[in-house]
Amino acid sequence: MKKPLPCILFALALCLAMIPSISFGNDVILLENIIDEALKNNPQLHATEDHIAALDQKAGQASSLPNPMLSFGLMNVPVDTFDLDQEAMTQKTIGIMQSFPFPGKRGLKKEIAEMDVLRSEEDREILKLWIAKEMKKSFYSLYFTNKALEITKRNKELLEEFLRIAETKYSVGRGVQQDILKAQVELSKLLERIISLREKRNSLKARLNHFMNRLPQLPLGDPGEIRLSEIDISVDQLQQTLGNEHPLIKKIQARIDMEKKKLKLAEREYYPDINLSLQYGQREDKGTIDRPDFASAMVQVKLPIWHKTREGKKIKEVTARVSEAENELRFVRSSLNFRIVKLKEEMDRDHEQALLFKDGIIPQATASLDSAVAGYQVNKVDFLTLLNNQITLFKYEIEYMRAITDHEITLAEMEEAVGLPIVDWGLWVRIQAQSPNPKLDNEVTQ
Repeated sequence: MKKPLPCILFALALCLAMIPSISFGNDVILLENIIDEALKNNPQLHATEDHIAALDQKAGQASSLPNPMLSFGLMNVPVDTFDLDQEAMTQKTIGIMQSFPFPGKRGLKKEIAEMDVLRSEEDREILKLWIAKEMKKSFYSLYFTNKALEITKRNKELLEEFLRIAETKYSVGRGVQQDILKAQVELSKLLERIISLREKRNSLKARLNHFMNRLPQLPLGDPGEIRLSEIDISVDQLQQTLGNEHPLIKKIQARIDMEKKKLKLAEREYYPDINLSLQYGQREDKGTIDRPDFASAMVQVKLPIWHKTREGKKIKEVTARVSEAENELRFVRSSLNFRIVKLKEEMDRDHEQALLFKDGIIPQATASLDSAVAGYQVNKVDFLTLLNNQITLFKYEIEYMRAITDHEITLAEMEEAVGLPIVDWGLWVRIQAQSPNPKLDNEVTQ
């Protein structure tokens, strides 16, 4: 039996909808792709967009006139008979009243509401910067965890080989049991570290999924090779880049502008709003007496006789808020400039340490281990020295990867501090981040 076309189309649409989730499972994940996915699907960002849309509608309401008041009534009805034609002044009335704010007030209210929209738009940009930074931090931490796991497994295999050699030497009377016990303890430490790293890897993948609005337990690939970024830019250049374009600065500047508009509005509160009312009164004729209807008009204004305790206090309040916002802007600028200096120092330190490990410390530690292996084979080096050399190299390899990932994480924080990407995607100056320790090609023998 042929399947109906709607069922086929539904099944096809369902498969297509599943493709983005499936593609994250086993593939190498790219940083720019998962950031785009987070910015597209993050519920917190969607909530901010909805808040902006709500404020935008509120701005449209701010300049609108208040609704007019329609009234119906009876006037001067005699209570003894309730006859509507008994008294000449008895009327059935209909009236309408409209309030008109003093000229300029509605425009200022609209501008204030629009400033509030601008502030929320900058909140959205601040949130985007934060999401991108957090995604980068988790991405680089995941890379480090994977590399640490890889290095730990490699050292575990090497330590297992050392243990076999120690056991062989002990069995023929050329070694001591203490060497075996020491190797077993170090091996247990590595196994414990592997368990811890696997748990951390799962936690980091769950965090990345969380930011992308995916179930935390869904499969996610692993980062490819990370390159150490070369950032040839000074603190002064970074601070100049900051300028007035950082979303946080723009948000506070919008607040200053909004408070200044509020100050103008507070000053206009001295000028009264106007209430205009029109009323029509219909009278009943009495016998042959023709009673004409009445029409009334009225203008009402507020008298600001309490201006010292109302309008005057309001002006002082808003003036203080303008000063508060201006001081907040100075503090934020100072804080961002300080953060740039601090992060640049950390980046330089991590960069220098990574190069030092790559070009100096790790090659020297590798040579020391190779020498210890050769010496141990001919009984010129004891097992403890061999083990200490292997542990030292393991520690340096981990610290090397830590320096690289710390540098990239600090770069991500720097981009948040500056408010824009310092390095565009694909324009990295690359230094291979693979461990420079060559794999021991020659099998260690007794």
